[in-house]
Amino acid sequence: MEEQNQQKISLPEIVLLGIVCLGADLAEIILTILALTPAIGIIFEGLTWLINAFYWIIITIWLIIKRVRGAWLIAGGLLEFIPGLNALPIRSLTLAITIFLINKASQIPGAGKVFEAAQKIKK
Repeated sequence: MEEQNQQKISLPEIVLLGIVCLGADLAEIILTILALTPAIGIIFEGLTWLINAFYWIIITIWLIIKRVRGAWLIAGGLLEFIPGLNALPIRSLTLAITIFLINKASQIPGAGKVFEAAQKIKK
């Protein structure tokens, strides 16, 4: 029980990550629309890649510090590097799914066993 309490994500962390995530998604939507301009669109597309890389590094370091397996979040972060798909809020959805699975794994039938197996594989 004690080990599960250490792995849960607190409300301030959820709020901070949500702000970062929604800000990155909003910036990507704007930059993807601006990337449609003929002459300078490639610059905006490059900026979206920089935002993706910066966000992906932040979240990966955070997952390492929290010692949780964030396969959902990493998969969503990698989908953000595909041009055109980066305008969708995939990052926000995968963050919400990851937080839900980490915090509520004991309430989903069978999810606790999957989470424990993933932790064993990680070791």
